[in-house]
Amino acid sequence: MARRVKIPMLHTSIFFREPEMWAKLEKLIMQRYSKYTKFQVLDLGCSWGAEAYSLAYTLHKLGYNYHITAVDQNPEVVNYASKGVFKFDSNLRRVYRETDIFIQEGDGVIQGFVVNDVYRQKISFSVADITTSTFWKTLRRNTFHLVVIRYVLIHIPTEKIPFILDNIYQILTPQGLLFLGRSEKIEKYSSNFKKIERGIYEPLRY
Repeated sequence: MARRVKIPMLHTSIFFREPEMWAKLEKLIMQRYSKYTKFQVLDLGCSWGAEAYSLAYTLHKLGYNYHITAVDQNPEVVNYASKGVFKFDSNLRRVYRETDIFIQEGDGVIQGFVVNDVYRQKISFSVADITTSTFWKTLRRNTFHLVVIRYVLIHIPTEKIPFILDNIYQILTPQGLLFLGRSEKIEKYSSNFKKIERGIYEPLRY
């Protein structure tokens, strides 16, 4: 007998959260990077993986060869994110109708929406604590074209935020982009970034 898969509720990870920001991000990516770029993304605090899969869909649609490294400190959510199965809700039904992120709407065993392998195979999910130097030592300088950390910094002790932003600065490419939530600002924590749009920054290279 097939084993039923338990599906979690989405919490802090939402598909295409703040759609107008995704439109701006797409435009900036196309302006800065040719389609020959092997596009590298780092998703910090990926939670259940909805935004990581949104990024995969976006970059695929734009025609980029890409890879997404997605991390979270919670092993449970990383495990679910890597499976690519999401609980039914009205928002996901819309995503199912309007995109090809999901290949099926449950099958009697899996009670939820199943992510297309085209996107799932382009994401590496892993457990990591971004407040520690151990994590950042595993990453190379000037490697990532986009770093996503949306509504994560608000959950991190303020004394740790400058450390995280400094490391993000080190790993971004010169034309790299930092993608935050629309209402998030980082000016008081770091002078190494310039705001392009609300919630979108670029590194300053002196």
